[in-house]
Amino acid sequence: MAAEQVVVLAGGQCALFCVAQCVLEPGDEVIVAEPMYVTYEAVFGACGAKVIPLPVRPEHGFRVQAEDVAAAITPRTRALVLNSPHNPPAPACRVRPGRPWPNCASAMTCG
Repeated sequence: MAAEQVVVLAGGQCALFCVAQCVLEPGDEVIVAEPMYVTYEAVFGACGAKVIPLPVRPEHGFRVQAEDVAAAITPRTRALVLNSPHNPPAPACRVRPGRPWPNCASAMTCG
């Protein structure tokens, strides 16, 4: 990787803000698992994008379910934020072979 391909930022929120400004446009949707960090709506809202909350449920160990993500995807979906480990219960994200994540990801189109 060349030095021209590396960006160093002050922290996670700064990085998220910079990426959002580069890739999101007004009206775009960002799926975010909740409970979410309190600044996410402002970070994405600053470029006119809308946060689509995705509740995590105790019966699934507070883990994001691919089926729930797939159901939340619309033609305006441009991003999915996966915070791992997720708070407050802090389960880590894992992709298991045979699970529907690849189908979920292929449903998101950009452009």
